[in-house]
Amino acid sequence: MAKQKRTAKPKEEKSLEGCKKMTTKRYAKRDSPPYPATPCCGKEMTGNDGQQYVSKRASDGSCRWHPMTTRSKAKKLTSGCQ
Repeated sequence: MAKQKRTAKPKEEKSLEGCKKMTTKRYAKRDSPPYPATPCCGKEMTGNDGQQYVSKRASDGSCRWHPMTTRSKAKKLTSGCQ
């Protein structure tokens, strides 16, 4: 009898999981959006406090939620109009 070779299972990366809403206490109690920031990097979302947040890459390679300022909102709105 011939032995079957084992094939290695592909490792899933965090970025493949996608930007999914979390319902745990950690995400429900904070002011920022109830989504992990790293899979949602570069996206804008509404936080639990009603403010707009943008996920920006940090120096260590992960992403963090930062509240959008009125300046960045105005810049985005006027950037397409000239």
